[in-house]
Amino acid sequence: MKVLVTGGGGFIGLNIVKRLLYEGDEVVCLDHNELEAEALDFLNDHSCAFFFEKGDVRDFEKINSVLDQYNIRRIIHAAAVTPSLDEELANPERIMEINFGGTVNVIHAARESAVDRIVFVSSNSIYGDVEGDNVLVTEEHPLNARNLYSIAKIASELYCRRIQELSGIQILIGRISSAYGPMEHPTPARNHMSLIYQIVQEAIAGNEVRIYGESLNRNWTHVYDLAAALTTLLKKEDLSYSEYNLSYGRSYSLAELLETVKKAEPKFRYSFTETEKDANLILSAGEHRGILDNSRLIKDAGFSPAYNLQKGLEQYLSWMRQTKLTNDIR
Repeated sequence: MKVLVTGGGGFIGLNIVKRLLYEGDEVVCLDHNELEAEALDFLNDHSCAFFFEKGDVRDFEKINSVLDQYNIRRIIHAAAVTPSLDEELANPERIMEINFGGTVNVIHAARESAVDRIVFVSSNSIYGDVEGDNVLVTEEHPLNARNLYSIAKIASELYCRRIQELSGIQILIGRISSAYGPMEHPTPARNHMSLIYQIVQEAIAGNEVRIYGESLNRNWTHVYDLAAALTTLLKKEDLSYSEYNLSYGRSYSLAELLETVKKAEPKFRYSFTETEKDANLILSAGEHRGILDNSRLIKDAGFSPAYNLQKGLEQYLSWMRQTKLTNDIR
C-alpha cells in the first residue's frame, strides 16, 4: 500500500512512518522541514520503501501533486504545530492556517485523487478539563476546547465528519493521548516537551530532578502504541465508528511516574522544593484529563497496546542511551 504521512518528520509522524515501513508499506513523508540525520537513522532499517517530499500543508498544489505523483491511496494526516502560549499570542493565524487549514487542504486534494481513506490525528485535548482524574472519558464525552490547538482539532474533526457525509470518502479520527518515546525533541513545530521527556533527559544525564509545583494524572502512552493504533485505523476494514480514543487505557499520577522511572533507572533521584528558584523542573497543575477509554479501539479494531508505563520507560531509556538525540538538538 502507498501511504502519505503529512507531518512525517515530527515526533508522532516519524513513528507512524517507521511503523508503516515495518509493516511493508511504501511511505511518502511530507514535511515542512528537511529530515535531520537522526530522523533518517531512525528510519534506515526499512528505508528502501521511503520517499521524502518537502512541502507545507498550507500548499494545496503541493499536496495535490504528491498524491498524483505517487498514486497515493491512503493518508495519515499528522501535520500540526503544538504552540506555546507565547506563540498563540504572537501568531494565532499561523496556528489555525496549519492545524485547521492544512486539514482542509489535505481532504480537498484527497477528494480530487484516488485516495479512499484518511486517518486524521486528533488529540484528547479536545475534551478539555474534565470533572476529575478518575473520570472515564469515552468518545462520546462532551468536547471543550481551551486553546487554539484544541480548537483547531475540534474544527478539523467536524469538517472531517461533514465531508465524509457529503463525499463518501472514509475519514477516521484517532484521538491520541499523552505521548512519550523515541524521537521527541524540540523542533520548530514542537517546543512544548512532555513531562516524561524532561525527566528522562535528567535521568540519562545523572542529574537529580528537583520539582516545584503539582502535576495531574496523565494517560501516558508509548508512541509505538500510538503509531500502531493509527496504522490499524488506516488498514482495518469494516470499522463501526469514525472516532477512536488511542491510549494505554489508564492514567498515571506524578508519584507513579517518578517511581516507575526510578525502577527503570535505579540511579535516578528526585526531590520536591518549596520555591521555584531551587527547582530544575517547574510544574503547573494544568487540566484534569480523566482516564481515556480505549475499549472501542480494542473491541472494534482488535487492537491492544503493548507498552505499559514500566515497559515503555525501559524501552525509551534504552533508546535514549544509544541515540545521539539529546536536549541540545534544536
